Amino acid sequence: MQEETPHHKHDCDDCIFLGRFNCHDLYFCKQGGKGFNDTLIARYGSEGEAYISGMMIAAHVPGGRFELEVAYFMAQQRGLIQ
Repeated sequence: MQEETPHHKHDCDDCIFLGRFNCHDLYFCKQGGKGFNDTLIARYGSEGEAYISGMMIAAHVPGGRFELEVAYFMAQQRGLIQ
């Protein structure tokens, strides 16, 4: 079940919260709005390093981080990724 509010502190103004999955807050980040640096983030804690990220991992690595695959699907559903 997707929750509507993040549980962990995240201080990037470029990030769009997508929902929660497996205790991770999922985000899509435009990283300055340039388009070619877009990434996905799965935050599992509020500390600075408590996250995994990557667009290529989510889209192209079979058996990669499932949280990022879910974030990729959620971002596609919202029209953030083509």
